[in-house]
Amino acid sequence: MALRLLRARLLSHWWLFILMGIASPISEERTYMDNQFSVAKRFLVALDLAAKAHAVLRRKSDHSPYLNHLIDVTSLLVKFGHDDEDLLISAVLNDAVEDTTVNYDQLILMFGEEVADSVKGLSDDRRLSLQERRLGQLRKAKNGTRNHKLIKLSDAISNASSMPLNWPLKQAKESLNHLKKLAGACGDVCPEMHQMLLEKLDSAIVLLEKSKHEISDKIDDYIELK
Repeated sequence: MALRLLRARLLSHWWLFILMGIASPISEERTYMDNQFSVAKRFLVALDLAAKAHAVLRRKSDHSPYLNHLIDVTSLLVKFGHDDEDLLISAVLNDAVEDTTVNYDQLILMFGEEVADSVKGLSDDRRLSLQERRLGQLRKAKNGTRNHKLIKLSDAISNASSMPLNWPLKQAKESLNHLKKLAGACGDVCPEMHQMLLEKLDSAIVLLEKSKHEISDKIDDYIELK
């Protein structure tokens, strides 16, 4: 039942995409590995794969379905006029290889080499430390394709907008500082998204510091009452 409701939600987002003009007519078709998918169908297949692959995963910030984040990343790209078919499919699947059982060969068979390479390039090696993964992200971002940079920008905006307020301030600031470095590495492909990311980062710092001050004040009040 939950998966059916999730698919219905995805479909509703897809029709919004169509109304926003990002989809070509259903009759426009492309072929990959002897399978013919219309533009609309290829994207729906990607959404369905993302829904199934990430079904049990939750966001750290609010424990909502992780799929919400992927839809947010894709929607931001559409909002700023980036509506390339393979870009949007890569965006909604950008964490599939890293976080789920979906693999590179599967993506090639279903969506073609461009999408598979994009998703692979966006994937971290979970065996590495957090610091090593962040350095790898920056290195790949600086040398990445236009689509790689656009997805990293959109992903960073989404993450900056939902930073967990219960994180230690030092941890949160380190994460936001990393996102700022990514902004510098990727911002040239879309100045508007770059500016939005910088604004989100500034807002996140203010919210985090306000939250910590409020917690500190409550602790002081509690101590005084004791």
